[in-house]
Amino acid sequence: MGYVVPIRDDQEIDCELEFEAFYITARQVKDAANFLNSLDDNALKNMYDFQSMKENAVYPLCGSETETDAEFLYEYIYSYLIKLREYFNQIAEKGYAIILYFS
Repeated sequence: MGYVVPIRDDQEIDCELEFEAFYITARQVKDAANFLNSLDDNALKNMYDFQSMKENAVYPLCGSETETDAEFLYEYIYSYLIKLREYFNQIAEKGYAIILYFS
């Protein structure tokens, strides 16, 4: 799963600019795509721990959320999982690597 968001020192690109950039190889893209493909709604629900996220103030939570908020946040996360899965599948199919940067 670590390749999905590759913010690791061993994958940092030394680009001497004002932003950090990271890469994942084409092989790692395929591994990440396989992992994302293994996550269906049930698997993600088993990993989703709203209470822990709330206790640890995981963004965008501020501590006053309700069970309705928990359901909404889960649906939000799941909708982006689907988009992320599609993206990784397209990139893996083409045999591309990915560069991720923060500006």
